[in-house]
This record gives sequence, structure tokens and C-alpha cells, in this order.
Amino acid sequence: SPTSQPPTDSPTTSPPTLPPTGSPTKLPTISPTKFTTMSPTPCAELLLQVDVLTDNWPKETSWTLTNLCTDQTQESVGLEALYTAKATEYSNTYCVPPAEYTFEISDKWSDGLCCNYGDGFYKVTSDETDVAYGTEFGNSESTTFGSCRTPGQPVIATYDSNLGAPKCSTVGVSCTSGDDLLDGMGNFELNPSNSLDECTDGTKGDYHVDESVDKITVTAIGGDLLQAGAKAKIEAKVWAWEEGRYDTADFYYAPDASSPEWKHIRSVMAGGGGSRTLTAEYQLPASASVGVQAVRVNFRFNGQQSPCSGGDYDDTDDLAFSVIAGDAGSIVTQPNLTELPALDLQIINCELLVKERCVAASSSCLWMNGSYNGCYPNEPM
Repeated sequence: SPTSQPPTDSPTTSPPTLPPTGSPTKLPTISPTKFTTMSPTPCAELLLQVDVLTDNWPKETSWTLTNLCTDQTQESVGLEALYTAKATEYSNTYCVPPAEYTFEISDKWSDGLCCNYGDGFYKVTSDETDVAYGTEFGNSESTTFGSCRTPGQPVIATYDSNLGAPKCSTVGVSCTSGDDLLDGMGNFELNPSNSLDECTDGTKGDYHVDESVDKITVTAIGGDLLQAGAKAKIEAKVWAWEEGRYDTADFYYAPDASSPEWKHIRSVMAGGGGSRTLTAEYQLPASASVGVQAVRVNFRFNGQQSPCSGGDYDDTDDLAFSVIAGDAGSIVTQPNLTELPALDLQIINCELLVKERCVAASSSCLWMNGSYNGCYPNEPM
């Protein structure tokens, strides 16, 4: 009999195609391409970042960064130089000196970066702070930011052999002699006698036993740069003998360090022994040009107010420093300072002084030899 064949399976029926449910799936939106260029080395000055999202005509965009302090072009991007791809974000960083700048962006066909031919923008960031932003600007748009005054920094003086004293050649928020240049007095100092004229220190005394001016600092009040016509504070770190009851600091200023004419500010008693910090405030002499001014601290044992008392234990030190000119039209005129009267001679107990100190206090005391050997008040005959 014929061989039986296995039954043929029923044909497989494909499932019916269902109609789409809901809205059709949208294609993902593609973000603009982004090109980033970083400053090749860490920036020790001002880090500027320029971000530009181009429109459909990128080659029409250009910009210029002008340094208003030098009136020079600091950075620029010309037509067709950098921006060549449409709808693309470019991010570039530049390391520039602190200054006042004008950023000007231009479009060749006067349609900006938005919105007829794309949705572009630009943004400028200075040390992570946004300083300029725009989209629609027609032919060009500019923004000015920054300042020609660099942030104030303390300046440490160096010894100026021509002046014969420490000098800060650059302008800062303060000028200081530092811890070494004036430390001690007389031959203990690095460059005795650290004065701008012929004034010399006393020849007696031991380091940090007897009187000395160890450090002078001049600081602009308010944290700005030292500026002609503005106020400043003088700090004098001194060493006072014993309890300091007979020691006084006379503070002076001079408008011109190269030819000093000393003007008295005030006199301050030590108020204690050992290391002391004494202060005086004054107004820097006005000037329409950059100059070098000076202050003086005359630290004396007994005696009277003087820019150069010349006593055996007295120490006189100067500090020269640069100042910027006063703002045009707003220079504060130096007032007619009332000369403070000399401090009355301290009431000094002559009987307790050794011979060297008694002689040094000759305006108040008298040393006697012989049977009356000792120090006595110097009473007028």
C-alpha cells in the first residue's frame, strides 16, 4: 500500500498588524556640537572665557577685546577665523592681565546671533563671573568691565642705596619694611642708619634691651591702593626700654622722598616695655602724578618731639613708598595740619637712672660725681 505521508501542518498565520497607538515617537534632538579650547597653562592673572553659540551663518561673527589701560587689542577673533560651523558652541579661554576691558562682538550682515537665522548667543566670563551676554544685537554690541587699578597687594620694600632707606617701588595696598631691614638700631640694622637725610641713630644700647624701631608699615585706609590725597595708617613696631615709660615715637611724613621736608603727624608714648606697635593716621599729600613719598619714625628716650632727636639711645628710620596719582578732578587737597604741640617731658625719676641713662636724659636729669655721686633732677639754677 502506498506509504502514508505525515499530515501537513496548517500554515502559520502572521498576527495582524495593529494600528499605531498614540503620537508617533519623535527623533531625539541633537545638541549643538561644542568645541572647547582651554588656556594651555594655569592662569596666574585673569582668566577670561568667551562662549559663542553660532547661528546659521557663523563666519559672519567676530569680536575684539581691547585693554583700555594700554589702549591695545588684547585678544580678537576675525571673520571666518574661528567660527566656521553653524549651530555650534565654541568655548575658549584666555589668560590676560587684570585691567579694564571692552568686549565688542560684531556681525557682518547686522543680524546678530539670533533669531532670524538661528538661535545663537555669546557670553563672556571673567574669573567665573559673567560680565557680558547677548543674542540679538544687530551690527555690533560692546560691554566694558574691569578696572585699571589692579587688586591691591602688600608690597615689601627693598633697600634703595640712592635714597639710603627701604623703598617700595611699586604701588600696593600697603608698603612694609618687612621683618629684617629695620630690625634693631644703629649697627644692628642691615643698612644703618636707614634715613633719607643725615639723621643718624644713637650709638648706645643693646639689641632688644634698649630702644629700636624694628618695622614700619604704611597701609591705605579702606583697602584700596596707596593714593595721593587719600588717608593712610602708619604702624611702627618698636622695642621699648624696661617699662617703656620714658619712650616716645614721633611720626612724620614727607611729600617727596628724594628731598624730604618732614611734617609732624603726632607723637605716641610707648605705653609699655618690650615689643610695641604704635600707630598714626594721616592724609597722603595730594599729587597729580605718580610719586614716591615717605614716612619717618623717630623713637626716642626722653627728650622732645623732633624728626631727628639724636639721643644716645634714639633710633630714627624712614620708609619710602610709591603712590598713584589722585583721580582727575577729585584730588583731596592736603589740609593745613595743625602742628601738634611737643609732648611735655615725661616726669622722670632721675634717682633711679644709671649714669648712661642719666646723661642721655640731660634735659631732665644731671649726673653728679664725688660725694654726691648719682643722678639728680636737672633743676634750673
